[in-house]
Amino acid sequence: MTNKQTNYSQTHRLQNILRSVAVLLSSGLIYSASYFAITVLINRVSGATEAGYFFQAAAIANIFFQFSAMGLSILILTDERRRFSYSEYLSFQITMSTFAMIGVLLLTLFYSDAYLVLILLLASVQRFLSNILTTATGIFQREELLRYIFRQGVLISALPLLLIATYYGVGVFGTRVAGANALLSISFVATAVFIMVPGLRQLRMGVLRFSPKVSMQIFRLAIPLGVASVSIVLIMEVPKIVLAHYHPLNYVAYYSTMVYFLIVPRLVSEAITNSLYKHMAELSNGKRHWASFRLASANALITATVAILMVALALILGHQLITAIFTPEYGQYSYLLVMVMIAGVFMGVDRGFASYIMAEQAYRLQYARDAMAITTVTAVSMLLIPDMGVTGAALALISANIAPAVFSVVTAAVLASRR
Repeated sequence: MTNKQTNYSQTHRLQNILRSVAVLLSSGLIYSASYFAITVLINRVSGATEAGYFFQAAAIANIFFQFSAMGLSILILTDERRRFSYSEYLSFQITMSTFAMIGVLLLTLFYSDAYLVLILLLASVQRFLSNILTTATGIFQREELLRYIFRQGVLISALPLLLIATYYGVGVFGTRVAGANALLSISFVATAVFIMVPGLRQLRMGVLRFSPKVSMQIFRLAIPLGVASVSIVLIMEVPKIVLAHYHPLNYVAYYSTMVYFLIVPRLVSEAITNSLYKHMAELSNGKRHWASFRLASANALITATVAILMVALALILGHQLITAIFTPEYGQYSYLLVMVMIAGVFMGVDRGFASYIMAEQAYRLQYARDAMAITTVTAVSMLLIPDMGVTGAALALISANIAPAVFSVVTAAVLASRR
């Protein structure tokens, strides 16, 4: 290959990466902005206690359905040998999400609060559909059908009826929180029907068929990605669940509202990681370990910089913004926003370098990092939250991001230097 051809190939690859990052980030931000608007309406119109139900149910559903997601979108992107068809991947995702739904149904038997059960079931329907749409996103990204990814994000979030009906309560659903969850579920269904299905038809995907043998093969390949994604969610959700156990639900709302602002650095990290991971894996497999390490470093630097900027914004305008967007009741807890964004800085560093550990297929080291994160967030939550409440939850979040961040940086540097 001539130098001119090599330069063209590198330029084309860079353009594809940048385009992928832009589409994934814009799609995620559009949906997140809509979801944030819904949480603002719930908090302002229904109050902190009602919002606490919303966040508690979402936390429980996220834990059950995150493992069933198994990081399939990334696995699809990195399956160079195309060992499985898209229909097999999608069938596996539907099967895993069905098991997660059964798990949620069994859990509801232990709750005596019928209202929480209702909200939890509606939240679970959303996550069930979200897992399927996320798998489809991986397929569209692999085939460079980025327009479908963008359309999915827009349709999920831009249904005009969603916010209007949520604001006025939707009496047929009983309460604003139940109505919001029901409408979110409807938006996911509409997106699947009008965007995902036509997109998959364009790929002429085969009929969905469940095969136990194929499912076990996919499961074994996806375990490292699944464990990594579960650890991320547990770091976010365990403090909320412990908080709900020891304190009134309005405290869950105060804390969860501040944590939601982490969505900005999270989306930046996910967009970059999903777009770079395939190339990092190729570099690592080609023995170009330092090149792969540099990509991970760039990912960490960009995400951490975004979080640092948000720390500064929280310090300068946090109280005014939270009071204006929500209510003075929330404004008195605006200091949590600073603490949460500090956690976001370490989260960005951790996720950037953790992606390198994954690309190097150093799964035992990754499992050690995940175990450290889960143990830290659980232990610190149980230790601090009973007495310190929301402040203890924020400290647990910071601790659970510092520990794996230090581990990931040191481990990635050692791996790159030894290979």
